[in-house]
Amino acid sequence: MTVRTPAVLLSVLLGVLSFAPAADGQERPAAPTATVTTPTVDAGADADADAAGVPAAPSEVQGVPLDGAATVRWRPPGEGPRPTGYVVRRDGEVVARVGPRRRELTDTGLLAEVPVTYTVAAVGGAGEGPESAAVVVVPSSDSEPGFRSAEAGTAPGEGQTEQRAFTYSIATRGTITADVEQFSVHVAHTLNDPRGWSLGGSMEFRQVASGGDFTVWLAEASTVPSFSAVCSATYSCRVGRNVIINQTRWLQSTPSWTGGGGDRESYRHYVVVHETGHWLGSGHLTCPGPGQLAPVMQQQSISLQGCARNGWPLGGERAAVSSRTGATVRPVGPESDSTVWGQVGDQVLACDWNGDGVDTEGVFRDGTWYVRDSLTGGEARSFTFGRAGDVAVCGDWNGTGGDGIGVVRGSRWFLRNRASAGVFFSFLFGDERARPVAGDWDGQGGDGIGRVRDGRWKLRSTPSAGPVQWRLTYGRAGDQFVPGDWDGDGVDEPGVVRGATWFQPATWWPGSGGLVVRYGAGAAIAGRWDGLAVAKPGRFLDRLWAFRRYSPTP
Repeated sequence: MTVRTPAVLLSVLLGVLSFAPAADGQERPAAPTATVTTPTVDAGADADADAAGVPAAPSEVQGVPLDGAATVRWRPPGEGPRPTGYVVRRDGEVVARVGPRRRELTDTGLLAEVPVTYTVAAVGGAGEGPESAAVVVVPSSDSEPGFRSAEAGTAPGEGQTEQRAFTYSIATRGTITADVEQFSVHVAHTLNDPRGWSLGGSMEFRQVASGGDFTVWLAEASTVPSFSAVCSATYSCRVGRNVIINQTRWLQSTPSWTGGGGDRESYRHYVVVHETGHWLGSGHLTCPGPGQLAPVMQQQSISLQGCARNGWPLGGERAAVSSRTGATVRPVGPESDSTVWGQVGDQVLACDWNGDGVDTEGVFRDGTWYVRDSLTGGEARSFTFGRAGDVAVCGDWNGTGGDGIGVVRGSRWFLRNRASAGVFFSFLFGDERARPVAGDWDGQGGDGIGRVRDGRWKLRSTPSAGPVQWRLTYGRAGDQFVPGDWDGDGVDEPGVVRGATWFQPATWWPGSGGLVVRYGAGAAIAGRWDGLAVAKPGRFLDRLWAFRRYSPTP
């Protein structure tokens, strides 16, 4: 038998129900199509209610604004027959019919800063009674940040750091039919795009296996409300450290977005940036004027409000996040950087030659290396290491952060820990007919080695002689094989370039997932052009270099 304390019994008798705290990242539909989280009317409740007349109006009706939502509370009528239920109306339209023991309702899917009016009427055996006095609620756009912010009152440019890094994990809830591998890569590129919350390169978002500063969820639509009562199954949401992307919206976008000329790929950028913006402390904004770009924190999934659709934060939004995080705002810069340098026939590479975290170009020509520390110019330094006919490689052989150089001659590797001439170490590894590759295969911070031939990859985690540790097949004869950290998790994954098409999986055991993008022609390279977590495509053709800085999708 359950023993109940007087306080618990009183709670049951009064019908007091607790309600979930407000989520603060919800995108919600315009009235009157909001989702109401309520139970159905209990038809059997209070069967002995007086049916002699209609109840009086409920009293003490109150409205509590939430982020894109509202909670309405009331007291039962003080006279007349006992109610058998209640009817709640928003702006004259019925939004819910609830049982007689309910004393509050949380109404979601509201536009921030748009006033709504509620009334509550009691229902008795003889029908519905008069409506209560109206209460006006203005849903808020407040959004408490999910991270530890910079010192309060710090203005942009004061006390800020060159770069700040956040970590996040990827998780799913419910039945997922979308490509999770593609979702992972897409999120990584969106978060580390210079147009977004990376603020041009001063904020880095690194994916970790679990936990992290926040979690990005891909959630089946019906499970989104399970994160909070103010999340609806229609849109995406942010609750605390959880950035929740509604799978239906991920797969289909919204009529508002497509009606404004947007496509699914651009919407995916928008919804990730918008919900992550809530985690960074940004509340909802409204359209500043007809025809102007919408702020990314506007609820564009619901309505463009006369603005032009936009998936990236405006200048003021970037400055506000800069103030909260302490990271500087850098220029967005061009979609691709480019330069003319080198000679036709050079072997081309991209590595971090000076240890600053940014990959830049280098060439190997008949035993002479030429490397630069800027993508778009600057003086090259040169040195001799190797000879004509060698295959040039580069990587972080000792795990210290800067990349060294190497040449492969048949099955023998000659490696040096710095980008200069000098002492080297050598060993034998792999089939001389297979292409040498290098990358951090296990995420431990140093680069290993590998050989690839006709799509068959053979890898080893350390730059040394020894047995093959991983074997996989990805690609085919005639492809270019370019590994890279496509999803920002610290592990270099396989990459295949076939003509202008790049295949970028998120795992070392790729199926059909990951991103498939088109970029350029000529020799393919990949690198962290902004020093951020994800590798992006680059090409070299007839002395022209091109480095993609924006996310590979629109």
